[in-house]
Amino acid sequence: MATGERKAIRVGAPAFEPITLAEAKKHIELADDDNAHDAHLLRLITAAREQVEHDCSVVLATGSFTLTLDDFPGETEIYLPVRPVTSITSIVYTLENGSTATMSASEYLLDNNEPEPEITLAYLADWPTARGEPNSVTITFVAGYATQAAIPQAYKQMMLVDIARRFQDREGLEKIDESMAYERMVRRYQRVSYP
Repeated sequence: MATGERKAIRVGAPAFEPITLAEAKKHIELADDDNAHDAHLLRLITAAREQVEHDCSVVLATGSFTLTLDDFPGETEIYLPVRPVTSITSIVYTLENGSTATMSASEYLLDNNEPEPEITLAYLADWPTARGEPNSVTITFVAGYATQAAIPQAYKQMMLVDIARRFQDREGLEKIDESMAYERMVRRYQRVSYP
């Protein structure tokens, strides 16, 4: 079952940002001791991470996420809308009588060998019967890279390009074709075959 327009919602803030303040300053050629723009640059770092995560359906800094569905799929898999996914914490669903239950972890598997991460049923397992109302299935999972060093350089470069573009164009007047470097990189890594 494709999740369609469903989005994974981050639970809490990430433990770190993929780009440090020093890296951002170096990229836009600000001196290390120039602190006049630090607060603005820190906001741009967060904005750039959020933009790359959105544009590439990737989670750069590890965290816990929830995905809600109205029911279990008719197929054997549930596609997760972000990558990389490291583990499934729980699958909780609403029973027909209104109470909740948690699926046993032995009933499903995380498959990261597909272009999009997916939860598949274990051998001879079936999806349980949920109430079938909005958000009656909640999947909690962990996604993202555990450390800054583990994040592919391509994503960091996208962030740096975006930070530089936003820093230079604070009023948002830049024309679309002037941000082509970022757009080209995003198109390349939107492919689900990338890590």
